[in-house]
Amino acid sequence: MNQVYDPLHHKYRPQRFDQLVGQETIATILSNAILYNRIAPAYLFSGPHGTGKTSSARILARSLNCLAHDQATTIPCGTCELCISIALGNALDVIEIDAASNTGVDNIRSVIEKSRFYPVQARWKVYVIDECHMLSTSAFNALLKTLEEPPPRVIFILATTTLYRIPPTIISRCQRFDFHCISLSIIRDHLRFIAQSEKIDITSQALQLVSQTAQGSLRDAESLLDQLSLLPSPIGINAVSNLLGIVPEVEMLDLVSSLITLKPLVILETCRSLLDRGREEISLLTGVTAILRDMIILTVAPERPELTSISDESWSRLIALTNETSLERLLKWQNQLKSSEVDLRQSAQPRLRLEVILLSLLTEVDYQPSHTTKLPYGLKQKTKNSKAVNIDPILVTESPVSSFKQGVPEIINNAQELSRLWNEILATFDLPSTRLLLAQQAHLVQVDGSKVTIKVSENWIATLRSRLPLLENAIQNVLNTPKELVLISVNSKLKSQSIPQYSVPFVTNDVSVPNISLAHNNSNQNTGFLALSINDIISSGSPIKFKGSSNLRPKQDEELKSLANFFNGEIILDPDEEIG
Repeated sequence: MNQVYDPLHHKYRPQRFDQLVGQETIATILSNAILYNRIAPAYLFSGPHGTGKTSSARILARSLNCLAHDQATTIPCGTCELCISIALGNALDVIEIDAASNTGVDNIRSVIEKSRFYPVQARWKVYVIDECHMLSTSAFNALLKTLEEPPPRVIFILATTTLYRIPPTIISRCQRFDFHCISLSIIRDHLRFIAQSEKIDITSQALQLVSQTAQGSLRDAESLLDQLSLLPSPIGINAVSNLLGIVPEVEMLDLVSSLITLKPLVILETCRSLLDRGREEISLLTGVTAILRDMIILTVAPERPELTSISDESWSRLIALTNETSLERLLKWQNQLKSSEVDLRQSAQPRLRLEVILLSLLTEVDYQPSHTTKLPYGLKQKTKNSKAVNIDPILVTESPVSSFKQGVPEIINNAQELSRLWNEILATFDLPSTRLLLAQQAHLVQVDGSKVTIKVSENWIATLRSRLPLLENAIQNVLNTPKELVLISVNSKLKSQSIPQYSVPFVTNDVSVPNISLAHNNSNQNTGFLALSINDIISSGSPIKFKGSSNLRPKQDEELKSLANFFNGEIILDPDEEIG
């Protein structure tokens, strides 16, 4: 009969406290508690999976009950009947309970009743409640009194991976031990010891990658090494990468190099090549983030290579890439990528999302597309309120910033440049009435190093002077520098010949010009409404007050509200005035 295979994480499970890997402080405290006979009635072991919680509970049970010694010892023999039965999990007086399948209060009451009986074979009766956070609130409440005053020779050991789910009343009745993640170097050294003992031919770089992948869990690292041991020797880093779906360092460095040298086509080709070979999108994103993290460490602490996760073979190339960029740029990229993992996991098209995330890193000052796209006539452009607005054809620069932010020439008198600059200035105004006034009654004629010259129809120059601060701020925002504003009056009769009509792009308020008629044809009563044109309302320096009845006809009421909203004004009704 063939012998049952014993997995590595079972075969190399610690049997004594001095064999506990990476938890020296906890091992020391529990060993001294046994030596000084200061055993607490209840212990709470918390920490990530695979860090030694259940193993420590079994070691404590064996140390208290080893038959090879007359009293508790820190070095159980491991060969007596009780040590073997505890290791196999079938000892009568050491009971392991899975709280995930025994969550109810009845299960805990049964444990409490049985705990009153004296141990059958061992010196101490030990209850190990694994994943105790799964117990119900009623079960925890039933356990409170027993934890505080347990029967003699009874110990409760609670183990959990989520400490925050344990009631504070339970925590306060236990001695709490926090098992931390095991360090990378300790895991690597322990795996090397196992590989030598089992004659597994694996390279140091492969062991380093296995240790990183385990993320502080020794059990996960041992299980992964057990899988790799079935591969042909020698086991290299490529074998580990293929098994785990990890992108090799060399290809990750190639991808980061494409980001630094601003080569979008190479980025897309590299991503698609890796994804077509079965790599996951989240692995690529994690790999890029890790490389950028190592480059930041190399920049700020070049004398601390142990803080990085890069291999020795790739160290020189990482130094070369770091010298080609700046710390500010690396920090910007890290800031952009910090929330990308959640977006990528939730995306319905992760491949497309990954490409967009990486290409978005190129959108910085030193990488601006220079070509423009002309929108066709009658295009329906969406405003921020998601309503379609008909716009005239204009040139829209694909750069994310204004084309004039990068610097203004000393003199601008070209008609096309002036028209484009004027359109950008108009786009900064929130009020549609101001945009409409400037678009119809004024135009930009010249920009030089110190001043901006604007021609205004003579009938509107007084109105425009009242809005000079708004216009000056808009010009400064677009040109990124303060300018002296010069207004030149133009005869309105020559307006149609001298002032071209400009389209106003980038509408930011979804308010169209209202078509309003205030005429009232009812001959039996006088409405008292004033017939005003839009020009009269724009030129007015004070709020317009419509006197009349508060019982407006619905259509007129809506028209007046639309007119008031368009000019950012209000309707003031005089209810006290009698209408004859």
